[in-house]
This record gives sequence, structure tokens and C-alpha cells, in this order.
Amino acid sequence: MKTDSVLEKAVMRIVNAQLRENDPKATKETLERLLKEGRGETEAKELIASVLIEEMRYMLKNGQEFDEERFAKRLAESG
Repeated sequence: MKTDSVLEKAVMRIVNAQLRENDPKATKETLERLLKEGRGETEAKELIASVLIEEMRYMLKNGQEFDEERFAKRLAESG
């Protein structure tokens, strides 16, 4: 299995867990917004996953913890 595939699956599991647990709320709100805009569910989740990856990179690069407000802002700007 390719490393990219393993990473993609792991990130999608995180997105699905966020949606299932409604935590953070911005993830579910973003999914609903993207679906209303005509995106398919898979595409919408992939967009959310790309924002999550950006957030993870930022956290690692800057030695910072997850910031729900920053993440929600990035999600609001996505799509």
C-alpha cells in the first residue's frame, strides 16, 4: 500500500469521526454548506480533508496545538 493512500485513509477517518461526533461543529456545517452548493458528498469530504491537512501542517511547522477557531475560518474559506 502506498504511503499517500494510508495517509488519505487516515485523514478521511478523522473527517468522518468529526462529522459523526459533530466536533468541531464547523466540519459538519461545512459539509452541509458544500452539499447545498452542489458538491457531492465525497468531493465535499475531500475538501474538508484538504483543509485538515493544511491545519496539521501548520501545527507541525509552528509547534502549535489545534486551534478550532483557525480551523473553522479555513473551512469557511474553502470550496
